[in-house]
Parts: sequence; structure tokens; C-alpha cells
Amino acid sequence: MFLKNVFVSFLLVFFSTEEVCDAASTTAFALQRVTTAISIQKLTDLNFGEAPQGDPKKEIPPGNAPNGENASFEVSGEGNRSYMIVLPSNNQIKMTLAHDESLFPVKEISVDDFRSNPSEQGSLGSMGKQTLYVGATRAPLATNQAPGSYRGAFVVTVVY
Repeated sequence: MFLKNVFVSFLLVFFSTEEVCDAASTTAFALQRVTTAISIQKLTDLNFGEAPQGDPKKEIPPGNAPNGENASFEVSGEGNRSYMIVLPSNNQIKMTLAHDESLFPVKEISVDDFRSNPSEQGSLGSMGKQTLYVGATRAPLATNQAPGSYRGAFVVTVVY
């Protein structure tokens, strides 16, 4: 009984002191909005067509519609969202002869000055799509350029 009285006395003294603790609490939420990932799909290749040895440089503007020469891509993602366009980092690629059986010494063709429409930054429409067009400049063909089909890959990157 003595211990019970001591414990009750302790509780009365502890909770009846002048100092009162004040506390408050609230609730917050962890939130996340998941957006549609951005993607790009090639529709058409950049096509410099046919040309004879010694042909001067050829420029293909990006244009604003497919024209049989410019490359075109469909960009898809979150509707009404802007994105950046990244063209080849050194702004130059080499096309090489597909079947290297030629005795001619020149078997590469440089392509540079890549340009896009839209330029540098695009904007997806409300349905989350936009067509992107790319043009570039082919270097002059050497007079001893090996005849044949040339090809070279280039990368177009889109980033939110």
C-alpha cells in the first residue's frame, strides 16, 4: 500500500507543476505524379539521292513536311510539354561505302551541319505528339569518289 501511495503522490506532483508542455502534430502526404515517358520513332531517313563523282555539296533543309530528302521523326510523350532536341554531338558523321570492293581511293562522304525543325526545342501538342524534321549538308563528292551506295547512322535525342 505504501508503494501505491508513493506512486500516486508522484503522479500528482508531476502533473500539477506550473510547467505545462505544449505539443501539436499534423499529417503530410508523399506525392508523385507519373508522366508519360518521351519517345522518338524514325519515320523517314535523310536521303541525299544520286549524284555523280565531283558533285558539289548538297544541302537538305529540315523543312516542315516530309519531302523525300529530309529525315522525319515522331516525338511522343506528355501532352503540352516542351522538350529539347539534341543532334549529333560533333555535328558530323561519315557515310561509308556499303560494299567496299572498289579500287577508287575515296570511300567516305562527310555529312555535317545538322539542323532540325523545330530547332533546339519542341513542344508536344495536347495529344502528346509532334513531328520533327532533320536536314543536313553532304560534303562535295570527290572526282575519284568510289561509286556505290553509302550510308552512315546519326542519332537524334529528345529530352524533357
